[in-house]
Amino acid sequence: MADWLDADALGPLLDLAATDADLQVGFAALDAAARFPLDPDALAQLVAELLALRRRTVAGSPGDTQATALLERLRAVRPKPAAAPFDAEAVAKQIHTAVDQLMQSADTAARLALLGSLGASGDRLSGRASPPTRGRSRGVPVQRATPPQPEARRAQLRLLQGGQRRQTFLAGAEHVVRCWIGPLEDAETAADQPIPDVAMPADGLLLQAQLYWRDGRGVEHSDSRTLLLPAERDARSGDCNLHLTVPEGERYVSADLVFRYRGRIFEAVRLEGFVLRPGEPETPAHTLSLRVQTCRREVLGIADSPAVDGTLVIDAPPPSTADAAARLLLFDNHGAHAFDLGSSDTALRWLNDTLHLTETVVVRKQAKAGLPASDELDPDDPAVLNLLRTLARHGANLYNQLRDSGYRDPGERLQLLNRTGDHVPLEFVYDRGAPAEDATLCAGWRDVLQSDAANCPVCSRVPLADDQRDRVPVVCPLGFWSLQKVIERLDPDAASSAGASVPTAARRSLRPIDSALFACSDKVPEADRDQLWAALTQSVAHPVRAADWVEWKTAVQSDPALLLVLPHHDVDQGLDYLEIGAEGLSHAQARLGREQLLPSYINPDTTDPGPIVLMLGCQTAADADGGMGYVELTRRVQQQHAAIVLGTLAKVLGRHAAPVAQELVRQLAAVRDADTDFGTVMRRVRRRMLGRGYLMALCLVTLGDAQWRLAPSQAAAEPAH
Repeated sequence: MADWLDADALGPLLDLAATDADLQVGFAALDAAARFPLDPDALAQLVAELLALRRRTVAGSPGDTQATALLERLRAVRPKPAAAPFDAEAVAKQIHTAVDQLMQSADTAARLALLGSLGASGDRLSGRASPPTRGRSRGVPVQRATPPQPEARRAQLRLLQGGQRRQTFLAGAEHVVRCWIGPLEDAETAADQPIPDVAMPADGLLLQAQLYWRDGRGVEHSDSRTLLLPAERDARSGDCNLHLTVPEGERYVSADLVFRYRGRIFEAVRLEGFVLRPGEPETPAHTLSLRVQTCRREVLGIADSPAVDGTLVIDAPPPSTADAAARLLLFDNHGAHAFDLGSSDTALRWLNDTLHLTETVVVRKQAKAGLPASDELDPDDPAVLNLLRTLARHGANLYNQLRDSGYRDPGERLQLLNRTGDHVPLEFVYDRGAPAEDATLCAGWRDVLQSDAANCPVCSRVPLADDQRDRVPVVCPLGFWSLQKVIERLDPDAASSAGASVPTAARRSLRPIDSALFACSDKVPEADRDQLWAALTQSVAHPVRAADWVEWKTAVQSDPALLLVLPHHDVDQGLDYLEIGAEGLSHAQARLGREQLLPSYINPDTTDPGPIVLMLGCQTAADADGGMGYVELTRRVQQQHAAIVLGTLAKVLGRHAAPVAQELVRQLAAVRDADTDFGTVMRRVRRRMLGRGYLMALCLVTLGDAQWRLAPSQAAAEPAH
């Protein structure tokens, strides 16, 4: 066992910095090396290699700035043993393997991400990584959320054309958008909002800056670079030069500038400015605008958190365009791209009508035959097969619209930010082609629904050619994104300091599911209500049952970690409401309107982290009159300082809501690994419940950060005797 690494162990990283043509990769290699516990000789060689690399940069360039920042940090480092003895040979092998893998890739962003992950391993050996919090146990005083204090740093930029500063774009010319994050600087274009004082890793954040603009001819312009944001609140990041060419005939530019950390958006701003023709003079009225669009600044500097493969932004079209439909923007390691999706209203209406009807037909068929409700999906039932085939066709249509406009699948984990009220049912996207009229379930369906595998063991062996995607003989469950991917739905408006409860660097875990509040509509069969309550009392140490909303409002004062409600969702006089309890209750007892959804019903004391809210029931989250539906309702719930809100995209059979809720409770309460994230658990629940024949599992949608860790409950944490 060893207490630190010597220079030989760092050899692959030092060689990479000395030989790689990409200076960004060189600096990232040295940064990763600096995070490990190093003996004096290794530290000296690291500094020498950094000085040599610095000499290859141009004075005043972003590389020079990055080198200076890293050098200043290294000068403050002293040889220090690891937090605990470790296997130096194994670590050296890890470094060697990572560099070998890196050398096989030409994608700069992917290489930088790999080096960032390697550096995080060094952090853990050095003892720099902050241990995750475990939430709070019942009876421990709650740490209340405090509003973040603003700091001086903002996103800023300088527009250059031909080396000259401008306040307007020039038609027919290439421009440099030089951007950075730092204290306000005179005469520079700055964002209209500062970043708050948030916890950051001691080494700062390596951000990916991405610029996207689609001109009036529909041609896309994008560029991407990296910059390092120091942890010190008064420190300036390095510069990042992004290029944008404005064609002839343009009169206005409205471009998106996004800063991403580990795939997640840290800051998103919109750059807007006029375009002048050559010879047209700039006037005082010609100013550049930089407005904050998304503020997801509580970024976690913990390397073992799953990175996001791509961020999708549902955005209204710029006011300068004639587009009527919302845009779907994708930011990933390949760059930025926009997609124009047709309306999904038809698919959602069909789903609302057909899912409810199909589930009813299946249940009645079983009852007529005198059979108990099945606990497995029937692959031969014509009603079930027809639903899955048609749903897959709708999903294939959505996928084709993405594919035809240049979509490249970024990977398993997607972050979806919705800046509009539009429904984009990404969960129903189906990427295994359009099923034939007589398509059956694939041979691997049972295996995939009982596992957490990323691919179907049968269908993954049979890649589809383009000319085979029109009549595929099977429906594969993992073709649906709801079962294949972890989709993190975020509402930028809800995820503010005064709205949703979000994870932070110091607080990553939800509270243990040791307390719960339960309420239910009597439209759910009595036997199902009782079974769910029995399961809740077995899984949760302190459950409470409310008979109506009056009792609910009183009981929620005790800050339960889980809120479980199976309501009936309906509309009266143009206003939708959630109904619980027995028939005959007054409206004041039974109904809670959207306009009445206040913190007193969700999180009255703004406990942080907020509760998990499971809201499952007949028609809950379905489109209602006046366009009210899932998005707006769950936004309203989450804005009352909830951490996670779960609903459905379509109306479902009331008697199926309780078994699905029971499985959710069981999975949440059974968590024993403190590193388990909510997104992974939700995908598992969807798969398991579909495998048991509950078709509504495909409709389960969560709003909130999928990266929330699930702290083990007191019962789960105690060893069995």
